[in-house]
Amino acid sequence: MKQPTTLIPAFLFLILGVSHVWALPNCVGARSIAWQNCFGTYTFSNGAKYVGEFGNNEQHGQGTTTFVSGNKHVGQYKNGKRHDQGTYTWVSGSKYVGEYKDDKRHGQGTYTWFSGEKYVGEYKNNKRNGQGTFTWPSGEKYVGEYKNDKRTGQGTLTFPSGTKWVGDWGNGKLNGYATTYYPSGSINKEGIFKDNKFQYAENRSSNNTKIAQQTCDDDPTYCTVAQLCRKASTFSGGKKVWRTTFATRKYVEEAKNNGLSCNVPAVVKVEKPKPDLNKTYKVASGTGFYVSDAGHVITNDHVVDGCKNIKVQSTGTDISTVLLATDPKNDLALLKASHTPSIYFPISNNDPEELQDVIVAGYPFGDAISSTIKFTQGVVSSLAGIGNDYSQFQIDAALQPGNSGGPIVDMYGSILGVAVAKLDLKKIMDDYGVVPENTNFGIKASAVRNLMVGNNVKVKSPQSKTVTTSEKVKSIKAATVHLTCWMTLAQIDKMIKADSGKVLFKKFTD
Repeated sequence: MKQPTTLIPAFLFLILGVSHVWALPNCVGARSIAWQNCFGTYTFSNGAKYVGEFGNNEQHGQGTTTFVSGNKHVGQYKNGKRHDQGTYTWVSGSKYVGEYKDDKRHGQGTYTWFSGEKYVGEYKNNKRNGQGTFTWPSGEKYVGEYKNDKRTGQGTLTFPSGTKWVGDWGNGKLNGYATTYYPSGSINKEGIFKDNKFQYAENRSSNNTKIAQQTCDDDPTYCTVAQLCRKASTFSGGKKVWRTTFATRKYVEEAKNNGLSCNVPAVVKVEKPKPDLNKTYKVASGTGFYVSDAGHVITNDHVVDGCKNIKVQSTGTDISTVLLATDPKNDLALLKASHTPSIYFPISNNDPEELQDVIVAGYPFGDAISSTIKFTQGVVSSLAGIGNDYSQFQIDAALQPGNSGGPIVDMYGSILGVAVAKLDLKKIMDDYGVVPENTNFGIKASAVRNLMVGNNVKVKSPQSKTVTTSEKVKSIKAATVHLTCWMTLAQIDKMIKADSGKVLFKKFTD
């Protein structure tokens, strides 16, 4: 018989995996005395503010630093410096996600500029060093080696037209042996380059011998205009046309690239209208809930992952939101909606207890069944999630696609947890031959509290008085929201190709 531990890799639905966060005691007293293995908040003389873990009176562990400029870093620290994995966001919109060492970008990382440029690859001492990929919004792309932020070594630069440069780079330009290609894939120039300029022709065969190409018969770049047109065009049916054989293709392309018509009549092409690359479509949905009167919303990270926009669907209108922070380890996200709710949830100070009654609210299956909120009831079944994950707990209340990010509420109307996942039906059927029932999971309220405190959102204190069912229903309906994920066509295509596990609608609407 298979042991339960074999279920871990494939159990989560709509989630890639969640790891726990150790709860540390709050730091007390002066920081200079003994802030060791504790959680605290410290404002530096330059105005920067750090919220997170401390050790040896320094930032040490997971934390968030917000600078006076508005820039923010969320990630790991070691001895007061950014170290290991982290995310740095600039107010301009630029963002770096990757590895750090001694406060510098060092290791594998992704840097996205506000203007749309993107680099994915290796860093050393804050500069691009090693193998990497750089893409431009225009469609231009370089894949190859870098040194001190410049293309150096072997690499390939591809232009939007399909033209390609392959070879040795130095100081950001072609320097050394290289080959340039036409969009068709045929060779344009092959030989020695200096600062992107072709110097002289040279072939390198498999035995590394050099063969000069210096005649029109071998290389169209050596043809005169008359020679080029003679090799690229001919008469057919009484009029001049381009030659179509494989051998003459390079001459035709060279003539066109140099703006020569060779008396061949131009063919007017009717271009199809290009799709609007910035247009977004509603592709998925989930649930969230208000936690402040300023419009802060808590949901799952996997609900907002990959979305260009997240909107609150309310009474037939779409309310825009801003993504403030994500906690991928705990699968949580914090949004700010352009709406001030009259009712929002308090966060429970208590841990879940076995057999404790809970209510789960949300929008399962989006609005495919109906646009109204749905409720389920149950009890706490276990104080740990899959694989003894103690940042989660197990409930028997039903969860469906679309419930993700919804509130799990206790008898006082406070947030006990956040709905996150259920067992994979197919996996359980394949492994055990039974249909899993009432086995679902939530993220504990303590993780929600940490995310809010780390982003300066005031936590509403819970009340100790039991509220009636009708009062709970009224409050839950007012404070729970239906979230929709909006993507561009390019983002949708990328998400489908990546097979990320995000459940998309069968039909997309705008």
